Amino acid sequence: MIKQHRKLSLADFSGRGNDISLEINWNDLVKGCKYIKLKVNDREAVIKKDHLWTQMFMLSDDDQQDKMVGQSIIKTPQKVYRTVIYLKSPRDIHKGEMTSVPITITINSKGEVLVKP
Repeated sequence: MIKQHRKLSLADFSGRGNDISLEINWNDLVKGCKYIKLKVNDREAVIKKDHLWTQMFMLSDDDQQDKMVGQSIIKTPQKVYRTVIYLKSPRDIHKGEMTSVPITITINSKGEVLVKP
């Protein structure tokens, strides 16, 4: 993270000369890179870094998003049980008709139970 005052520039791809300057930590109220001052020509705006980050994430493809987020894999031991439940209904389906519902029950090491149809 940048801790001191810094000015950055982004070149205008169209070639019109409308380069964008970014200014970070320009005074004591905005230390910590929480806000970014954007300037195009003589117009400027102050935006939250989080909002810029969100927009850049939405514009990124899957590979770029994976790089932005960073991934960590945690293995958790779990037990998986698969079974079928048979139901007999007195009405609405057809009286006496059997209906089967396959379900998967997952129990992780913390004892949390997840049931999926």
